Amino acid sequence: MKKYISSTYLKDVSDYTFKLFYDKSKDYYITVKKVNKIKEPFILEEESREVKIIDNGYYILEYIPLNEKYICRIHIDEEKNVIERFFIASKENKIENKIPTYEDLKLSLVCLEDVAKIYNLDLINDLMDKKEMSFEDYQSALETIEKITKELELKSNFIFNLNYDKYLEN
Repeated sequence: MKKYISSTYLKDVSDYTFKLFYDKSKDYYITVKKVNKIKEPFILEEESREVKIIDNGYYILEYIPLNEKYICRIHIDEEKNVIERFFIASKENKIENKIPTYEDLKLSLVCLEDVAKIYNLDLINDLMDKKEMSFEDYQSALETIEKITKELELKSNFIFNLNYDKYLEN
């Protein structure tokens, strides 16, 4: 299913600002959504602890490489501290109507400061068993998340070296 990056992850957000950046030399887009007003904070339970990932003044920075098969959503608090990195395996990243899009393959990797966890492995196994996902997409999702996991272990991933602050409001 194709998703437009400009409209993802905004449930209960009634006011936000949106910025779009493009780096031609490396062929990636970055979007920044600053949450100005949300009905109530969005809190997830990760590794037996509550993690607030969206609240008033928080940022959602999304890195969309056009030559890769993933996107990375980074949740940042009002003090500009990274809360979590959320990688989503994608079938294809492209541009439509000047907005980055991706096809979500449902497999994701959530990285907190001290832990990384794969989500939806059972779901994609089930989709594969029911023939609702192609073998090629299934393999691609697994390989993509495995590659990201290895890069994270080595701390060689571009996402760790990205200067987030230059994209955020000052």
